[in-house]
Amino acid sequence: MNEEMEIDLLDLIKKCLKKWPVILACMLAFAVVVPGLQYFRMSRSYEAQKAEIMSAATDDEEESDLPVLTLSQQEDVDRAIKNYELNIEDENYISESIRLSLNYKAVDTVAIQFYIKANENVGDLKDAYISFINNSGYIEKVMESITWEDEPQYISELVNITFPGSNLSTSSTFEQAITGAYFYVNVKAPDREKAEEVAAVIKEALEEEATVLDETIQKHKLTYLGDNYFQDVDDEIREDLATIRERINNRQSTIANLENSFDDDQKEVWEAYLEDQEVIEATESGDALSQNQKAQISALEEPAFSKKFVVLGAIVGIFLAVLALTFFYVIGGKIHTTGEVAGQLKLSVLYAFTRKDRYQVDKAIFLSRLRVLCEKQGITEVDFVSTIEMDGERMQLLEEIMSEAASFGVAMHVGSSILTNPDAVTSAGNSGNVIFAETLEKSRRSDIVDSVGIMGELGIRILGAVTFE
Repeated sequence: MNEEMEIDLLDLIKKCLKKWPVILACMLAFAVVVPGLQYFRMSRSYEAQKAEIMSAATDDEEESDLPVLTLSQQEDVDRAIKNYELNIEDENYISESIRLSLNYKAVDTVAIQFYIKANENVGDLKDAYISFINNSGYIEKVMESITWEDEPQYISELVNITFPGSNLSTSSTFEQAITGAYFYVNVKAPDREKAEEVAAVIKEALEEEATVLDETIQKHKLTYLGDNYFQDVDDEIREDLATIRERINNRQSTIANLENSFDDDQKEVWEAYLEDQEVIEATESGDALSQNQKAQISALEEPAFSKKFVVLGAIVGIFLAVLALTFFYVIGGKIHTTGEVAGQLKLSVLYAFTRKDRYQVDKAIFLSRLRVLCEKQGITEVDFVSTIEMDGERMQLLEEIMSEAASFGVAMHVGSSILTNPDAVTSAGNSGNVIFAETLEKSRRSDIVDSVGIMGELGIRILGAVTFE
């Protein structure tokens, strides 16, 4: 059966306004989400267009036809290229190596001391620990956990191991195996804090490695004896830096001599190579753009939060919140106002009980109206019925009405939900008269319609209804 439902627009607006926190929350949420999504979309579009323009920096380069060199000519150019690339490697190493950047006159150093004790020749163990410390790849991996501001390069160079001497057994036999040895792991760093951080990581790694060597080399005990901080003079840093710079200068001289010996064809090939290197370096740094391409990038609309999308998001949030509240208002199927009981359900509203603190006043008024109704129609027995279970205070009020109605000759009964309790229907049939007692926002419209139908089928007269807020 299809039911038509009338919606009181004013009542709907009032219900929505009562839910203002929900509407406000939706408004604020969408005021953030909508411009956020727009910013994300604009960012992706901007980066895609920028990447397309930047890729044109190399794609648009015209390929020039370079001369074909003889084998001898090409060898000379290749020598220049090889020296150039080696110089680039050395210059990058100088700029990235932490060790070469240290002040060789006062290097912050932490020396960690260990002692190896074994039952047999300790020599294999010494070699194993030296190999472990000198395994730069493994050391780099071990120290991935360090937390320097800049990612350290060539960090394994900061660590070295030394064996200052060995303890011989007390045996007088010269061939008696060496069964113990001290060793130091020296850690150098730009400052004391960093040196101590690396030292702590190395100490932990060595203790873990000791358990591995215990099984793979021979049984032994590795004892940590402590560590010591000091500032060391390291002439090797100065010497290594000087050696590398000398290498760079020598190669540069070789390149200059080769350039002077190049003929026109070789110069053209060599200059083309240098230009390619400049383009590669500029591309990596983001500078390989023509003025036209820079202008194109400047003309792109950069992503930004737009006020209009904030406003739009707020409006969308309000609209969706009101739409959802309307949906639940309609689909919920509950009675919201006393007017719905009279207008849509066609029940005469005998009284609308409001706030609980007014129940006693409302009770007196209702009893007065009930007395007039019963005397006028000659009614001596009435049942209060409901489609839901009444709570304690409302049930108490109905029982008080029932008790006081007896004073003017009307016997009243208060039943539970007539949809779930057959006894309530039987009682209503015996009295022949019922008054519906329904609660706004709780009683369902369809349940009331069904109950009215049941009363009609049983020939029970419906005097009207009372409502509770």
